[in-house]
Amino acid sequence: MAIFLEKTRLSKFTTSTRQKHCWESKIWVPLILGFILVTPVIALDPQPSSHYAAAPPFGRILEFEIPEFYPPPNENRIKSIIRGEQAEPKNDGLFWIQQPTIVLVSLTGETNLVAQASECYYDLSKRCAWSTNWIIAQIGDGKVTIHGEGFTWKQDEAVLTITNSVKAKIRF
Repeated sequence: MAIFLEKTRLSKFTTSTRQKHCWESKIWVPLILGFILVTPVIALDPQPSSHYAAAPPFGRILEFEIPEFYPPPNENRIKSIIRGEQAEPKNDGLFWIQQPTIVLVSLTGETNLVAQASECYYDLSKRCAWSTNWIIAQIGDGKVTIHGEGFTWKQDEAVLTITNSVKAKIRF
């Protein structure tokens, strides 16, 4: 890609204009060249989401929230969301969440599942949460309650697996 700079006669400018013109060209040429060199690197990045997937290993996030959206044409509707009172970033996009709540929502906006736990880990790159601690899940209108110890939540697939000491209560 070629850059064309307009050649001008310096004789038609006054001294102050000539100095201003020189100053502008010293700034704009590196900016334009930098833009031309950096833009293809950003455009060719195979995983643009990887830039924000790795969180710094310090600090706490209050009111942590990660939504998952339906695919097009319903990309503006939330499919599921995992929330926590607070989260602590670990290495490589891993978060430790306190008091997580998982909510699964239908396309019509009805809540299909609400699950609560004491704590869990969440992997941002794999879009999944897991814990060995207790979890309580209510399905639909709350007539079915399932609780147990240990779970895995695959957010992109909307699959909750409770692994140990599973008990269910069904109200008619």
